[in-house]
Amino acid sequence: MERRRRWAVFGRLPPGLAVRFTLAEQSVLPLVAAETVRRKDCRLAVGHLAAITGVAKPTVRNAIREAKKLGLVSVEERRVTGFRNDINVVRIVSVEWTA
Repeated sequence: MERRRRWAVFGRLPPGLAVRFTLAEQSVLPLVAAETVRRKDCRLAVGHLAAITGVAKPTVRNAIREAKKLGLVSVEERRVTGFRNDINVVRIVSVEWTA
């Protein structure tokens, strides 16, 4: 719980955008932002994001899905075969968030 709170107040998500997400979802998005700053996009697996921020995998999926729905991020799904996929690439597209 402490790890989740620490990531939620990390400061990479503007307050105007943060009110649209739960505390657990707010802890995922700053990690996505930190990876985007470091590597230009976020290529961490859902399980890895969940482990670092201290939330469950469905919470990570919900946060990214909601951010995509609000137009904050774009998600590139990298399908390989019918049963195997590469890790999705998440990029921040919101001007408000990158400012």
